[in-house]
Amino acid sequence: MAHRVHFGDCRTRPILWNGVSYLRTSTKEPAHLARRVEDYDLQSQVGYRLRVANQIAVELFAEVLGTQVGAERVTTGQFAVLSTLWEKPGMAQTELAQQTAMDMPTLNGVLKRLAARGLVDVAVDEVDKRFRVIVLTAEGRDLSETLRAHGHLVSERVLAPLPPDDRASLLALLDKLIQAHRPSGKATGNEAAE
Repeated sequence: MAHRVHFGDCRTRPILWNGVSYLRTSTKEPAHLARRVEDYDLQSQVGYRLRVANQIAVELFAEVLGTQVGAERVTTGQFAVLSTLWEKPGMAQTELAQQTAMDMPTLNGVLKRLAARGLVDVAVDEVDKRFRVIVLTAEGRDLSETLRAHGHLVSERVLAPLPPDDRASLLALLDKLIQAHRPSGKATGNEAAE
């Protein structure tokens, strides 16, 4: 049996979504919603702008750090994990997820890829033998040091078009926005860290 889903002003016709058949039905939006629909401009939305800015940052990350590590390419998510483990070796996975602002499924995927490359390993916690912790291998530590030594260049390239006052303002506003939505300061959504 198909469920009726309203998709604005359209003709009735079946569609398939997530394996379930739905019927599109004709509806008229209330006037105030119709006006908002007509006035909507994707490029002026904060989410769109943040996504484009993130794309720029990821492109510059690959450009800057790719030249430093050659064939040892890493993603921004892998960089976050390697750098965090360099700062604080032997972290539990839950703490690592919080420190890197990744959800657990994303972090699991990142860790699997890093482990497959021989950059991280799972060890028994020295204090409490019941716990497992994530540690850098010697190769992971070397790569982390190389990446961290050049990581500041990415921020410099991303912010280069802005005058110094605007750079500081942008970072302060981003901190304020993050803090307002995530008081812990850590993201918990599905980050694209791969």
